[in-house]
Amino acid sequence: MSKERLLGDAELDIEVVVKIAKENLLKFGNHVPTVIAVGTDGKGIGQLEGDLGNHEERIRAMRVLGKVFRREGTIGRLQKIFFVSEGWMSVVGKSGGNLLRPSLDPNRIEVLVVSELDLQNQKANMLLFEMLRDEKQNLVEIRQYVDDVAKDGETKSYLLEAFIRGYYSSVAETNGKHLH
Repeated sequence: MSKERLLGDAELDIEVVVKIAKENLLKFGNHVPTVIAVGTDGKGIGQLEGDLGNHEERIRAMRVLGKVFRREGTIGRLQKIFFVSEGWMSVVGKSGGNLLRPSLDPNRIEVLVVSELDLQNQKANMLLFEMLRDEKQNLVEIRQYVDDVAKDGETKSYLLEAFIRGYYSSVAETNGKHLH
């Protein structure tokens, strides 16, 4: 994502983040896992680097990224957090009822996931987009994927929660206190 486009004065909402993420995805063919934080004092962008092969590694990386954002001191009190990433998703019905990890499911689909945690309004949102590739693996289309989970608005993001814990744990650490 372009920092210049996101760090301006414009209000950020999930639709703006989706638009920019899709533009970048079509331009580059992939999307690095990206966190966008909006706070009382400003906005910031960070990316997760390296091979984060399992859930625990991703949780730990998000917590560290939260600490990095806090140390930079440009965000203030968190208001909204967005997370954009690619992933695999098993499609219920296509997998024959088998409970496989999506990365192992032969009927999986490739998705762009855009999550939002609005701390002011205590709302979470997640939008999924199926990524369609041609025979040469070039990305040719991104279309919104709608299922019962994505539509009901009751989403939970352990990754965004880990970011928040990391962000605010830095405050407790710098004051010599510990949050539990």
